[in-house]
Amino acid sequence: MSITEGTEYSDTLGDSYAAGTISVSTTQVEAKVGASRSPTRETLRIYNNSNVTIYFGPSGVTSLIGEPIFKNQWVNIPVNGNLAVFLITATGTAADVRIQEIG
Repeated sequence: MSITEGTEYSDTLGDSYAAGTISVSTTQVEAKVGASRSPTRETLRIYNNSNVTIYFGPSGVTSLIGEPIFKNQWVNIPVNGNLAVFLITATGTAADVRIQEIG
C-alpha cells in the first residue's frame, strides 16, 4: 500500500524551514528568523519559552490589543512572505521566544 499526497497539499511544508530565537520587550519586534522573514513561509510558529506573557499582532501591536501567548504556549499562524507579525510584552523582557518559519 502506498500513501499519496493530494494536490491541495503539494506545496505545503516543502520549500523551507528555519528556526531561531528572539528577545521580546516593551518595544515591538517582528517575529522572523534572521535579518528578514522567509519569502516562502506559509506557517509562522511562535513559542513563548519565557516567564513573561508576550502579545502578537500587526505593526503597532500593544499589550492592550495584541493576543496573548502565555508561558510555555505557542501559536501557529498561517502567513506568507509579505505578512509581518509583531511581538511585544507589557513589562519586562521575554528573552527566549522561539520562532519557526515553515514553507
